[in-house]
Amino acid sequence: MRSVEAETKEALVSPIDSLAIIGRGLVGSMFVERFTALEGLKVLAAGRGEIASVMEQQPEVVLAATPNPVGEVAAELAARAIAPFSLVLPQNGVGVIEQAQRALGRSDISLIRASLYTMVSQSDNGVAYDPAKLRLTLSPGRHQDRRELSRVRLALMSAGFAVVTCENPRDMEWTKLLVNSIGSTSTVTGLTPRETFVDENLFSLELTGLRQRSAVIRAGGIKLVNIPWAKTPLLRLGASVLPSYVPGALKQLIAETVAEGRDNLPSAAARKITEGREPSEALEYHLPFIQLAKETGLTATVDEAIVEVIQQHLRGEIHLQEMTSRQKTDLLTLVLRNGGSLPRK
Repeated sequence: MRSVEAETKEALVSPIDSLAIIGRGLVGSMFVERFTALEGLKVLAAGRGEIASVMEQQPEVVLAATPNPVGEVAAELAARAIAPFSLVLPQNGVGVIEQAQRALGRSDISLIRASLYTMVSQSDNGVAYDPAKLRLTLSPGRHQDRRELSRVRLALMSAGFAVVTCENPRDMEWTKLLVNSIGSTSTVTGLTPRETFVDENLFSLELTGLRQRSAVIRAGGIKLVNIPWAKTPLLRLGASVLPSYVPGALKQLIAETVAEGRDNLPSAAARKITEGREPSEALEYHLPFIQLAKETGLTATVDEAIVEVIQQHLRGEIHLQEMTSRQKTDLLTLVLRNGGSLPRK
């Protein structure tokens, strides 16, 4: 898989004249903040219910910072569009381009797939992120979208993002999914990356999960993209050569590496659970591995265990926010040993 070296902006001037950003969540707010600083760029910020009024102004590019699935948003954008535009899709998950294509029902809209590698969180003043770590990958949704990708790439670079372009959106999506899965036991345990990877039991679960997912990806004919800040070569190495017993010093090094890339924060889903909110995106990180494992005849037992615990929580049968980290770790281990299901009383 060919990738282009990460690039950064040189001037605060946008190569496009108008941009609509749909979505008023943390990611949408971060994009609005970055793009409104550019000279000569008309930025139209809108919530999900304001699509009609925004599309009347005929934006050149629409960035849909809305949750996955994207079908309904894409269909409404297409229905309300007066003129062709480029649609940028930065959602987590896989199969996003295919969803959008089915929903659009027209061929004059360019599709650009994006994967964001920036930690965005809530702060007292609004949205918080590290301007030095504005990073994403881009891929054309289809072959005919390559030219438009170049303009979108330049606009993002002007807004301060480091950008890597990829040839294949499927490979790019699955690479991000694998990166997101590192440390994902924290969705259940609520622990930080540093705490996760120095814990002997959790380290073993994480390593098993990485090996299973890597095997499923290979069997599915997916090629990992080389993303500098995601350290994808190390993921390959870890999945193939790390021994079953890893010395403490090496565990500590891995813990520090992962913690640095995540600002040592638990997963977004874990933070939502702690706040009493629904961890909607948690299943999107694990169900694709389970499905692909079934299709390829392999196993994804760690993902199945995480999904089982999360589903029990969503059904109200357990309450993760009321449990200690040790209780949650023991529960996850129990589910894994029980073949991916919670023992019934």
